[in-house]
Amino acid sequence: MITTRELAALAGVSQSTVSRCLANNPAISLETRERVCELARQNGYRIKRGPGNRDPRDRKAIAVLMTGARYTNPYLENVFTHVYNRIEEARYMAIHVNDKDETLDYHRVEELVDTGIIAGFIIINLHFNPHVHEYLERLGIPHVYLHYFGKESLEALDIIDTDNYLGGHIATQHLLSLGHTRIKVLTSSAWSDKLDSHTFRDRTAGFRAAMDAASLPIDRDDVTIISAHNYEEAYRYVRDNLDHVRGYDAIFTHNDTMAIGCINALQDNGVAVPRDISVIGYDGIEAGDFCRPALTTIYQPVAELAAATLRRLITIIQSPDQTAVRSFIQPRLLLRNSTSQRGE
Repeated sequence: MITTRELAALAGVSQSTVSRCLANNPAISLETRERVCELARQNGYRIKRGPGNRDPRDRKAIAVLMTGARYTNPYLENVFTHVYNRIEEARYMAIHVNDKDETLDYHRVEELVDTGIIAGFIIINLHFNPHVHEYLERLGIPHVYLHYFGKESLEALDIIDTDNYLGGHIATQHLLSLGHTRIKVLTSSAWSDKLDSHTFRDRTAGFRAAMDAASLPIDRDDVTIISAHNYEEAYRYVRDNLDHVRGYDAIFTHNDTMAIGCINALQDNGVAVPRDISVIGYDGIEAGDFCRPALTTIYQPVAELAAATLRRLITIIQSPDQTAVRSFIQPRLLLRNSTSQRGE
C-alpha cells in the first residue's frame, strides 16, 4: 500500500498536508482534499476514520493555552491550577500549551488540533493572538478566553474575567471609609501592550472614579508606574522614595506581590503598617496571609472563574451555534490587618 510520503510526492504537497486531507481537515481547501483523497483511492491507500474525524463532542481533551505567563506569577499559577482541576473533574484530559517567551507559533496549535483529540481550548493568553483565533474559528474549534483584552477585544470572543474597574473602586472606597484621603497608587508598565496594561489601567480607572466621587483631587505624582509588578521593584521604589511615600495615608498596589514589597520596605525603614500607612493589594494570593501584618486585598474568585470558563466551553462544545458572551465576576474585599482607621 502506498505511504503518505509517497502520496505527498504524487500530489505535490507536504506529508502533513496529506495527513490533514485524509482527516478531512477544513483548514485545507476542498479542492486539495478531494484531489489527495482521489489519488489515495487510485493507489490503494485505505482511508481510515481517524481521531481527526471525530465529532467534537466525542473528543476527550481540553487544551489550556498560555503564552507570556511566567510561573513566578502566583495569581496565574492559581488560575492555572483551578482550571486544570475543573477540567479533570469534568472527565476531560487537560493538555498544557505554553510559551513563556511569547514566541508561540500557531502551527503548534495546529499540530495539536490535528491529533483529533481536542474538544476545545481555554486560552489564558497575556495578549490576543489573531492567528490562533482565526485558525480555531475556521476549524470551528470551541475556545474561551479567561482574560479580557480591554476595549480592543473582538465582539466575537467568549470571555470570562473579573471586573478590574470594580476592584479598583472597591479598594479605594475601603481606604476612603477608613479616613484616608492621600492615597498612593503603585502600578506597572510591564508588558504594556498586553494583559496587564488593560488590567492595571482598569484598576486605576476604578481608583480615579472613587476619588472623584469623594471630591478628592488626584495629583500627577499620586499614581506611579514602576518597571515591573513584582516584590523587588516595589520594595526598591518605596525604599528609594521614602520621604515621598511618607506623605501618603495609604498605598494601593495593583497586585499582592507589590503590596508585600511595600509593607516590608516601609517596616524595614521604621514606618509602621498600618499605624502610619495602610497598604492594600490586589488578587488575594495565599502569600498575603503569611506576611505581617496580613495583607488586606481585593480577592479574585479564581475557583469561580475556572468553573465558569469550563462551563461556558462545554456549552459551546455541546451546542456550537452560540452567540459569544462576556461574563465578568465581581471581586471582593478581603479584610486582613494591613489597613486600619487613619490615626489608629
